Amino acid sequence: MGHQIKLAYSGESISCEVALQRIFTLTEVAVTHLYKVHNGFKVTVAKPEQLTPFLSAEGQRKLADNGFSPVPSPETKAKCTIVAKKIDRTILPRSCESISQEVAAKNGVTVLDVYKPPESRIVKIRFSAPEEAQRILSRGFMMFNTSVPSYNLEPECYIHLEQCLNCYRYGHNKHTCSHIQRCSRCAGEGHFFAKCKESIKCCNCEGSHVAVSGSCPTRKELLKAKRTELRENRNTAPTYATTAATQPIQTSTPRRPTTSSRTTMPTPPNPRIHTEHKPENTSHITHNTTPKDSQP
Repeated sequence: MGHQIKLAYSGESISCEVALQRIFTLTEVAVTHLYKVHNGFKVTVAKPEQLTPFLSAEGQRKLADNGFSPVPSPETKAKCTIVAKKIDRTILPRSCESISQEVAAKNGVTVLDVYKPPESRIVKIRFSAPEEAQRILSRGFMMFNTSVPSYNLEPECYIHLEQCLNCYRYGHNKHTCSHIQRCSRCAGEGHFFAKCKESIKCCNCEGSHVAVSGSCPTRKELLKAKRTELRENRNTAPTYATTAATQPIQTSTPRRPTTSSRTTMPTPPNPRIHTEHKPENTSHITHNTTPKDSQP
């Protein structure tokens, strides 16, 4: 499975072969697959680091000069984004543009976007490449003479919603879909969006947008429910503190060795005790008791 990015195209009409040749010349990236989509092309590469030439400031400038505008996928955006928590209250009133410029200047990175959720001390920062986001996550960063440590940072959470490309409902894919084909543009049946000329209507919420739009209320509700589920699972996950609090404290007392477990050592000989050596057989020994004076 490759890594994809969409390139919106605003120039003259070109074929996929010409687009592939131009993209390789501009980025020097070997594209594994390219196909035409609405208002542009979808590019697939083998490795995630091969997306960097498309997302960097220099790469975006080269592509823009030739009519291409990178549109990263939500998953790629999440990999390039960090969530900074407990931001100093003196920084929060500053604009997103000033925060972007300050983070880029003080930390040697390229910041593409900054978002501040209302009524919170959170700032989301999106960088040009996943490598920059990982570097900031590991060491923290500086802005406005204030240090934001790494333990107050976390990666952006990407939530995947499976959407069928046949009926455009959520919860399954087109390979397991048993419904009739529907148009993602008008919610009509039996035709594809490329040949549709009807007014735009979502088949999920009946709003005035296409079925794959990120602004769909149905999609937002499903994402909200999944975020809540992930948050609850994270809060209920066992930690060291909760595990230690629930388990009883076991005290170990030294045990005396039993008789069977004791090791019997041989008794060393006592050098102070001398035993008399007796010959085994003395019957063959003859003692001469005749005094020397009595001998002739």
